[in-house]
Amino acid sequence: MFEAAEKAEKISRKEFESALEELRPQLLSAQFALKQKRRSAIVIVDGVDGAGKGEVVHRLNEWLDPRGVDTHAFWESSD
Repeated sequence: MFEAAEKAEKISRKEFESALEELRPQLLSAQFALKQKRRSAIVIVDGVDGAGKGEVVHRLNEWLDPRGVDTHAFWESSD
């Protein structure tokens, strides 16, 4: 799944839905591994209006353990 994103390849909705069962546990494992190592991560979601940024952020907030997750929205782009 992530390989397709790195190569800017599109996947079908059906392929995405079938991969969901594996993706969420992997994301949670990565989150818990970071917490155990006392490390933090910053995820920046940016793009043009209508690109689906809100859906991505919503899904991340839905999937991650909310303890230790802070979400901030910035309306104006900057350097």
